[in-house]
Amino acid sequence: MASKSQFALQRYSFFLFPTHSFSIKLNTIQFNCILSEIILFFQTTSIFLRIHLVFPKKRHNFGHKFKIKDNMAEKSLSQVIKERIIQNGEKRMYVNSDFADLQNDVLVSKVLSRLEAEGVLVRITQGLYLYPKRTKYGIVMPTLFEIAQAISEKEHAHVIPSGMTALNKLGLSTQVPMNAVYITDGTPRKLTIGNQTITFKRATPKMFSYQSTLFPLIVSAMKELGEKGVGDDVVEHISKVLEKEDDRKALRHDYMMAPQWIRKRLNTISI
Repeated sequence: MASKSQFALQRYSFFLFPTHSFSIKLNTIQFNCILSEIILFFQTTSIFLRIHLVFPKKRHNFGHKFKIKDNMAEKSLSQVIKERIIQNGEKRMYVNSDFADLQNDVLVSKVLSRLEAEGVLVRITQGLYLYPKRTKYGIVMPTLFEIAQAISEKEHAHVIPSGMTALNKLGLSTQVPMNAVYITDGTPRKLTIGNQTITFKRATPKMFSYQSTLFPLIVSAMKELGEKGVGDDVVEHISKVLEKEDDRKALRHDYMMAPQWIRKRLNTISI
């Protein structure tokens, strides 16, 4: 007669070897070896199931912990950026590089975008934000020239109004161009600001060798008009503008640098 252990072995053999049916005809040594293997199998399976059931949440929590740390870092960074913006005052524009000392461009970009969504900042164009001045009439937006200057300062570049923009800036035209053009020693590109555009064009290094800020504007405006387009009325207007410039030494230096036809046209002006 088979022992109880042999009946147990025969019962479990159905689960372990479902495709085989066999009768228990084993000697004591064979029986003990197989029974030990079966016991070991179930012990191992039991331990695996307990680990799988008890610890899965702890394993999946690692990603959650990192996410919590990222959220905390973003909130802390957001507070630092917001306080800095408010302390600097209104009508200031910002890009990611203004917060380079925080050493986290990705989070800075997210924070600036969120501050815009919260109404703290106004997005001027891609990557450029304004902390605006607010009045009872609404937000005071910067001019295209102020935007161009802010961008050039952040790039450590220079800009000079060109074309119709130069004529308007100098007071030779009352027409405000919808598409402002500037020559630059920085990156040439075109930006869309609402329904207006700002175009930066590369210019020769000589245009940025003038000592005053006024004379290159005059040169740019006169080039837009052309030699035949510079009448006596234009020269008279330029003369009045130059009278307001205090640094006469810089003006004399710049006059000698100007193209020959411009020097000839302005030779009646006392510089």
